[in-house]
Amino acid sequence: MYGRFMHWSHRNWRRNPAQNAIVAGPLQSNLPSGRRSIRQSSLWPSLPHWSNIPETKDHRAPHKAGPKGREIMIYKIAALAGLMLCTAANADPVHVGPHNFVRAESDRYMAGIVEDGGFGEISLGREPVDLADQPVIRMNLDTIYSSGVFDMEAGPVSITLPDAPDGRYMSAQILTQDHLTVGVYHDGTNTFSAEDVDTRYAVVIIRVFMDATDPDDIAYANQIQENIIVEQNDEGEFNVPIYDEGSLNRTRMALLQLGALARGNFGTRMGTREEIDPIAHLIVTAVGWGLLPEAEAAYFGGAPVAGHAALPHELILSDVPTNAFWSVTVYNARGFMVANDLGVNAINNVNGVQSADGSYRVQFGDCDENSVNCIPVPEGWNYVLRTYQPSAAILSGEWQAPALQLID
Repeated sequence: MYGRFMHWSHRNWRRNPAQNAIVAGPLQSNLPSGRRSIRQSSLWPSLPHWSNIPETKDHRAPHKAGPKGREIMIYKIAALAGLMLCTAANADPVHVGPHNFVRAESDRYMAGIVEDGGFGEISLGREPVDLADQPVIRMNLDTIYSSGVFDMEAGPVSITLPDAPDGRYMSAQILTQDHLTVGVYHDGTNTFSAEDVDTRYAVVIIRVFMDATDPDDIAYANQIQENIIVEQNDEGEFNVPIYDEGSLNRTRMALLQLGALARGNFGTRMGTREEIDPIAHLIVTAVGWGLLPEAEAAYFGGAPVAGHAALPHELILSDVPTNAFWSVTVYNARGFMVANDLGVNAINNVNGVQSADGSYRVQFGDCDENSVNCIPVPEGWNYVLRTYQPSAAILSGEWQAPALQLID
């Protein structure tokens, strides 16, 4: 599903071989209005960056939420079957450069979410990220992702997050087509309108903490997800331009290289239009689309010194001042997790083992089945330390992430 580039119009599409894209015109939806249920899917759906991720089978669970779930599913199956009768539209792909990359990349990700059933409703991720099918670079293994795209011309959207009895982390991030964050909510009912979003489409990304090493905890997180409610009076339509894949990929690659040169030393990356640094925001759209604002999650990256990557390293974390949790995840040079024999790609303060002094010693490389808090490393490895709901000490710079060290 994700191993090809697509841009399309919801409800009425057809592949155009000449453009290798999805093109279409609108077809009005007759789905019931008002409260909408939640669609289940295998993970946070989207399209890959420039990596060649193999195509996998669609293994979404049946649509169960809500009494009208079966009716909606039948309608959608019938609608999709009818789409094959449509004719291709004559539209030239839009050339992509730095001036329109943010919009093009956001539309691309939104199209992937819509393709997976997340239009006018929330598509649930039910399991930790499948390492064989990572739709976004630098995903994590600490939260289950759910997402949905909404046509703001169809009316305001209300998202209700259930209470989590154990107080675990949960958030709903609202993003615009310009990759700006309208808000991040943690509980209760929150409503946003076209005036708040300021672009036709908005995407909702919901994160729920889970311990990826504990099947019972994953099941508990799933129960929380099933109580998420989304309401909108109408569904609307999804129509985005067709973008030129070649120029989009070249622009992204250039921005990734620029981000590597900056080494994270740039301004505010995510937030409202008034809060962001435009250059930092442009780079982070390529480096990590859907990133949370710094007040919600602060990120610290690191990598071994050139020539030392094959040697074991360690990171010692003590009293990390977060109000939620922290985690360390290892990626390859392209920003993807790589499967290993131990099945370990991340350590957090829930599944990690503390040392006698209360600190966590995270080891990189030279791991075996008896190792503690040890993450095997791929070629070109690097890591990200995430601190969710960071304290004022992190945000002010008073607390600094410890340096990566060689193990003697």
